[in-house]
Amino acid sequence: MKIICLATCLCLHLSAGGLAAQDSVAIEKDWLAQDSRISADSDYLRACAERRQKRLRRTMGAVPSIVFLKNTEFGNAPRLAMSLSDGPYGGKPFKEGAAVVMYSFATDGKGRTETLLDAPAGMIRDLDVSFDGNRILFSWKKNQRDDYHIYEMTVATKQVRQVTKENAVADIQARYLPDNRILYHSTRCVNVVDCNEKIDVVNLYTCDMDGGNIARLTYDQVSTQFPSILADGRIVYTRWDYNDRGQIYTQGLFTMNMDGTQQTALYGNNSWYPTSLIQARSIPGTSDLLAIAAGHHTPPCGKLALVSVAQGREEGRGVKLLAPERSIKYERKDKADQDDVVFQYPYPLTRDEFLTGCSLFGKKKSTHFGIYWMNRKGERELLAWDPENALRHPVPLMPRKKVAGRSGVANPAEKHGRFYVDNVYFGPGLKGVPKGTIKRLRVIALEFRPAAVGLSGNQGEAGKARVCTPVSISGAWDVKKVLGDTKVHEDGSAFFKVPARVPVYFQAMDANGHAVQSMRSWSTLQPGETFSCVGCHEDKNSAPVTSGRLSMAMKAGPRELEPFYGPVRGFSFLKEVQPIFDAKCIECHNGKKKFSLLGRPVNEERSRRKWTESYISLLQAEGKKTRYAKSNKMINWISPQSGPVMLEPYSFGAAKSPMLAMLRKGHQKVDITVEEYEKLACWIDLVVPFCGDYTEANGWSEQEKGWYTRQVEKQRRLAALENRE
Repeated sequence: MKIICLATCLCLHLSAGGLAAQDSVAIEKDWLAQDSRISADSDYLRACAERRQKRLRRTMGAVPSIVFLKNTEFGNAPRLAMSLSDGPYGGKPFKEGAAVVMYSFATDGKGRTETLLDAPAGMIRDLDVSFDGNRILFSWKKNQRDDYHIYEMTVATKQVRQVTKENAVADIQARYLPDNRILYHSTRCVNVVDCNEKIDVVNLYTCDMDGGNIARLTYDQVSTQFPSILADGRIVYTRWDYNDRGQIYTQGLFTMNMDGTQQTALYGNNSWYPTSLIQARSIPGTSDLLAIAAGHHTPPCGKLALVSVAQGREEGRGVKLLAPERSIKYERKDKADQDDVVFQYPYPLTRDEFLTGCSLFGKKKSTHFGIYWMNRKGERELLAWDPENALRHPVPLMPRKKVAGRSGVANPAEKHGRFYVDNVYFGPGLKGVPKGTIKRLRVIALEFRPAAVGLSGNQGEAGKARVCTPVSISGAWDVKKVLGDTKVHEDGSAFFKVPARVPVYFQAMDANGHAVQSMRSWSTLQPGETFSCVGCHEDKNSAPVTSGRLSMAMKAGPRELEPFYGPVRGFSFLKEVQPIFDAKCIECHNGKKKFSLLGRPVNEERSRRKWTESYISLLQAEGKKTRYAKSNKMINWISPQSGPVMLEPYSFGAAKSPMLAMLRKGHQKVDITVEEYEKLACWIDLVVPFCGDYTEANGWSEQEKGWYTRQVEKQRRLAALENRE
């Protein structure tokens, strides 16, 4: 390994010896690319050395050493390749060669490096340092046939022990918790990303220091990433989140307690920009965060972002870019924030100083990083550089204060949690909707795919995507189960039970059984947890005007959900909607003179599904034969590529469906019951799903069935290892 420790560095925002800032950057790029040095007797070099001593004085006194990684890139911002040994998703083989390196500051400013662990045939990623500063956690895949496991090293002896050991599982991004447990992301959930059949999902777990007592914290659709512990004891992380909306612009910050309670959006869940907020950490002495504003189909790097939620939580409000400090350039762009200088894995040391990976080469060579000291103004000093490999993820190797980790009041013995809403009319979600309109809240559970079989696609305002194991045509991404509904009292309050450890979302329903507003995200409760919200998508920075009353729902206590015409089940077009057409519609709509509502199967090879004539007829875009239906003469549904910003009440769904309007008027004297009407409305408001589970109406080969079955069995086996007490 040829890591260079710098005694001097040519840096942006310095004009020494008459050298302009842009010239300084050009020389620095040339210096790094060529590994050439300016003459040792240069006035400029001497000025750099003096400046370096001055800039690093505080850090050298406070931080004796740092650890960082030498490795290659391993994926893009939201979808980091797992390369599981039991394939076929796996992704491309990684470029072999990685190391854990320690950098020690020296009084002369030069610094020293020492390789703590060399892995020439493997890949190492995701560093963390223990609170006492004596140990480090990392993920190590020892060779192409191995899987990522968590390891711990005692720095003084370089002794390494393996923490997690399960085969065909990737355990990554481990963090020490204040309660002497380990937080980490894992593919143990056994799900695959909705829009990419080669990317395995990771969710958050905890375990004891020996890898035992595994507990799952999140039950999310696609990958959660980049956790860290906030100064107040909460966990902050990036959640990729696209229920009934596009997949590109929905990678904001979430928080939760150490035990998985109180999972809630912190920043950007309804924002176009930043496209992705990743690698967030607390800034000492403040309530702010330092993060990376990145793109979607980009490496996990971008611009340094200061996140101040007190200044706003959506659409760029509350975010400024740093180094130098400046307002954001607002843009809707998939491959955002990749030009010029890019950053990765920043670690705040003080309010004004931080360590970071930095590349001067932007998107042309954004995977080649050096380790830098920087400040908010953009002044920087290069600490270590390797001309052949990227250096990443600097973390101070020193003791730090152990924060008081937060936990909720969950009771593992319970099977349910409780949601309380004080007033559904408070907040922008139901802005302008008269009080009394909302009669019920519908609660829907999401079920995520364990394997990819077949492909479809969608496109719209927020982009386009592949859809693996599709359950609809340009509709719902995932299988949906109506758990039931609950009463909204006259004062707008509601209090109800839901199953624990199940991702759920809500729809506000009117007297006609139409969704007035729909939550295009989800929430998950731990056993025994009670989660409260003020209203419908209320601004967390504002407070409601209350009279100090005890709401009607609170007086009544938590209610059991009332079932939706039978037991809980995945909503199936074949089982819920087609029988209505068979009984009431096919006498006329048989494909002879009018479009067909017959349930005859229509095989589609690419999706590996057997749709029906009726389903295709209803979803056909303006009479054109297209896989990517966007609009329709008969029904209106939320596009799976709708933008991330909040929908207007009554702007979608059954309430806007011409087909239901005709039925209400008595179309051809069709006698439709309340149950039939509400099932049709529910189908539209659920975003026109076809399949009630991922195996329904499949046209799979025996090999594909076997692969899906093996993944389901793996999912069940790994879930059985979790401690649910």
